[in-house]
Amino acid sequence: KAKPNNVAVAFRGQPKELTALHRRTREALNLDALGFVPEQKVGHFRCDDVNEALRVIVEVNGDYVHANPKLYKPTAKIVLEWARYTAKEKWAADASRAACLKRLGYSVFVVWESDNLEAARIALRRLMDERGGEELLRGAFTSVDRDEEPGIKNQGGSGRSWPRPHVRRPGLPR
Repeated sequence: KAKPNNVAVAFRGQPKELTALHRRTREALNLDALGFVPEQKVGHFRCDDVNEALRVIVEVNGDYVHANPKLYKPTAKIVLEWARYTAKEKWAADASRAACLKRLGYSVFVVWESDNLEAARIALRRLMDERGGEELLRGAFTSVDRDEEPGIKNQGGSGRSWPRPHVRRPGLPR
C-alpha cells in the first residue's frame, strides 16, 4: 500500500489568494502580458501560473517553504503553522509534482524567492520561445531584454527592490 504524501496533504486547503511574493514575481516577470493565468488547476494540482496555449507552468517557490537547495541541507526541518517536514521530503514532493505535470505535456519553470528576477525573466522568455511563443514575446519584451542578458546572481536578503518590467505598452510611442 502506498504511503500518503504528508507534504502534499499538509498544503491541501491552503488559501488560494496570491501571496505578496507571488504578486511581486508575477509583476516582475510580466506574466499577465505573457498570457499566464494565476492559480489554475492542472490535473489534480493547483499551479501558480499557467499559460495553457504554450503549456508552460510557472511555480513561485518561497525559499523557506520549499527549502531552497541552495540554502538548506536535506535534513533541515521546515516548520510551518500547518505542516512540518524535512527539506528532502519537500524536494521529493516538488519533484514528483513536476514529473506529473511534465507527463501531462507541460514545461515547469520554477522561480525561487532569492532568484535574480531579471535573469529569470530572460530564461522564461527563452522557454516560451522554444515552445512556440515568438509572436506573444515580440510585444511583451523590449529590445533591451532581447539584446542583453544579465548575469545570474542571488539578490538574497530582505528589503531588496524588485525589478519592474520594461514593457512597451500597446499604443504608446517607442
